Amino acid sequence: FKNYEIPWTHSVELQDGIIKYLNQGWPVLLSFDVPSDMSTTEYTIVDRSNDKEMSKKLWLPKGRLQFKKAGHMVTVVGVFEVGGKQKLLISDPNYQVPRIWDLDELKKAGPASIKAYVIWAEKKTEPAAVTVP
Repeated sequence: FKNYEIPWTHSVELQDGIIKYLNQGWPVLLSFDVPSDMSTTEYTIVDRSNDKEMSKKLWLPKGRLQFKKAGHMVTVVGVFEVGGKQKLLISDPNYQVPRIWDLDELKKAGPASIKAYVIWAEKKTEPAAVTVP
């Protein structure tokens, strides 16, 4: 596997880089510091197999002035717009169903506390043909 870290100094560069690679069909890994408390989403996720409401908790990147509790990693798999606001579709290993972040959540973090990577597999070389007598 190969990886490319999306370089950024200002949050707009991070947002633009993530959207650029998502629009090319590449998922983006985000590695970030988290604060001590989880955030609560504004939406409700319902598991349609049993009509059970899922947790509204999720880890978001810590803000510049928040203390670091630990680290977390998610995969950004899509970007879409709702009501004029861009949203990120997130695959979080802590949950069975995707999470949705406002793209603006990335504005809270500084370059030292969040990294974004595009990862891909190199094309394998096919073995040479073998001639059987």
